[in-house]
Amino acid sequence: MTGKPDDQQVVLIEKQAIDWRTASGGDDGLDLTDLQRQPWKIAVLDGAYGGLDIIATAPDGTQRQVFLEIKDGNLHAAVGGDADDLHAIVQIGAAATVVTPLQASYGALADRNARFDENGFSLHEGDIEPGCATTPPAP
Repeated sequence: MTGKPDDQQVVLIEKQAIDWRTASGGDDGLDLTDLQRQPWKIAVLDGAYGGLDIIATAPDGTQRQVFLEIKDGNLHAAVGGDADDLHAIVQIGAAATVVTPLQASYGALADRNARFDENGFSLHEGDIEPGCATTPPAP
């Protein structure tokens, strides 16, 4: 998804992250397994076309990935388990967020988008409206 060979990707940040309840010390009595209490390895890499790739490696070795870029004035994220198994595109605009599934196995949802905005949730077709279409306010 990055468009760059692995040996050409620059790691910008590497960090560990844990379940927020464990980090706050409030996980007593929660149904977290020992493995769920373990830290994840998070790497932020220089992605293709001016974007960022976020690779999260779980304690069990599985990965979750987010590929971020700017598209039509909105934040655009391709998300999934790995670059060959992306689940959805998440488009985040100023007034709405649209989630588009990428797998035909989703049946009736495969050609529809989930839209979240000030009116709530709806299923619709089409992309999110272009963002940053107006002049920014004066400082």
